[in-house]
Amino acid sequence: SPAVRWLPQWDPARTTLTISPTEPLAPDTAYLLALGQGALSRRFRALEQPLALRFRTAQAPAVVAVLPSDSSADVPLDSPISISFSRAIVLPTELQRPQPMPDLRFDPPIDGQATWLDQSTVLFRPSAPLTPGTRYRATLDAALTDLGGGQLRSPYSWSFQTLAPRVLALAPADGDRLVPPRATLALTISQPLAL
Repeated sequence: SPAVRWLPQWDPARTTLTISPTEPLAPDTAYLLALGQGALSRRFRALEQPLALRFRTAQAPAVVAVLPSDSSADVPLDSPISISFSRAIVLPTELQRPQPMPDLRFDPPIDGQATWLDQSTVLFRPSAPLTPGTRYRATLDAALTDLGGGQLRSPYSWSFQTLAPRVLALAPADGDRLVPPRATLALTISQPLAL
């Protein structure tokens, strides 16, 4: 209790019963496994006393922080993207090694590599600068699992906006008078623009 679909499996001596759930147990849930005196041996003998086993499943992994944070604006174009989880996601042997992260998607797409800084924090570095003045949506797949097999259970999404190009200087300045007819016109922008 609560009800779970399961398959029973006995060892050859029929003294050990293995109960294998056919669906994941709910996270952070108290379960009761009960075996009453109606359970009989091969010789039709009842248990001396009923069995009641209580246990609680671990919490599902959760995202505890993202950088850039949700709804951030003016994010630098060379900004790395980091995610911190509530539980260990990778083994220590996977730390500090750039690798793809198929559970993380971006819209519009961003190519790059993920590096686990510790077992619960990943840093995603885009392979090229982000596009100026663009709203990105990042989504973690619900199937992402922690080391204990717990799933995120629902997709996690957040968005951020990159820094838009800004005019830094104009020559001649707006409103200037008596500008020579052969004056050079100059526009200085905060970021390179595609022409």
